[in-house]
Amino acid sequence: MAWLKQVGASRRLTLSARNLVGRAAHCVLRPADGRVSGEHASIVWTGNGWEIRDLASRNGTFVNGERLSPGEARPLELGSTLGWGTAEGGWSVGELGPPVATAHLLSDSSVVQISEAGLLALPSPDEPRITVFEDLRGGWVGEFDGEQRAVADGDTLDVEGAAWRLSLPCPLEPTIDELTGGGTLGQVQLRVGVSRDEEHVEVSLGRSGRWESLGARTHHHLILQLARARLSDQAQEGLSSGEHGWRYADDVCRMLAIEDLRLNTEIYRARKELLAAGVQGASQLVERRRSTRSLRLGTAAVEVVPLA
Repeated sequence: MAWLKQVGASRRLTLSARNLVGRAAHCVLRPADGRVSGEHASIVWTGNGWEIRDLASRNGTFVNGERLSPGEARPLELGSTLGWGTAEGGWSVGELGPPVATAHLLSDSSVVQISEAGLLALPSPDEPRITVFEDLRGGWVGEFDGEQRAVADGDTLDVEGAAWRLSLPCPLEPTIDELTGGGTLGQVQLRVGVSRDEEHVEVSLGRSGRWESLGARTHHHLILQLARARLSDQAQEGLSSGEHGWRYADDVCRMLAIEDLRLNTEIYRARKELLAAGVQGASQLVERRRSTRSLRLGTAAVEVVPLA
């Protein structure tokens, strides 16, 4: 992730893959300065690094006090100061990591949601009505109330009457697990440990012959219920594997004593936990069917065990 910091202030701007600087309403960074043009400059991720370009502005774009020629592009460096229409650097470069998926609220471009562990939740991680993530094929997918469909950079999504514009980095080639050591969802095992009173639920990951505890979290109760449903159906003769584990969302909510919106939050947190642990394809930890409002655990490699 990359960001700029306003000099002498606490404001920080997280950079999307493409960022416009100027006074126009669609710009991400809008300096309140009459010397700044409507579309003054751009900051973009090239695939190898960050680049700032002057967009033939009237009063110039400055890097470390040096004015760029109209249309000139220059690589950004950590700690550089940037000025719009003046040599006095109003912003400094704080970080220069690759971009992550973000979404800006169209009615207020200063409001931005940033993906966490590869998941972008709208309108917020606490109320994830829509979740956007990268799939194993290298494309971007949005999940809308259980239905998944492709989304692209620049798409506008309506969330409860508010419009959000997506800024999605160009996907890399599909990542192979040997590069990260995390494994895909189909290559890891889940072990769900539950206490006798079922107050304590702990999930562990098994990969490469080792087990790693993820500790106890409230969303592990969701994983426990879905694991039990999958194991129960796997024990039934004549039921195809494609039908194993599906349960209606309303029934799951009743079992967990939660509301529908809280269910979305628990699903988001469960996926995020596995993605943060390096498990590729963890966005499919919970599969959903919008047509029947049902869901299931996305892996058959699971066991439920008692905790001592």
